[in-house]
Amino acid sequence: MTVTAKKPKAETPPSLPRRVGIKEFKDKATQLLAADEPFVVERHGKPIGFYTPFKRPDPREIREAAAQLNATMEHAAREMGISVEELEDILFAPMSS
Repeated sequence: MTVTAKKPKAETPPSLPRRVGIKEFKDKATQLLAADEPFVVERHGKPIGFYTPFKRPDPREIREAAAQLNATMEHAAREMGISVEELEDILFAPMSS
């Protein structure tokens, strides 16, 4: 008796989005969307749709970046001998042509 091992499916290189057949998409849509990774939906091996998730901003990262920006602005204003408000006026003044 000869046993033939199944040939493993070729994996998609990391730089390319995952390819998903329409039946797999139908059966596993919730899991595929929750993975937050882009993928291509195919019918008979031909693309029929693309899923590209939106990057959701992390509120903690935004607060940290704002705090770092404030500290940098305060330091720059002190170094220049002006107030933060004056520095903001300089930085955000309309540019003349």
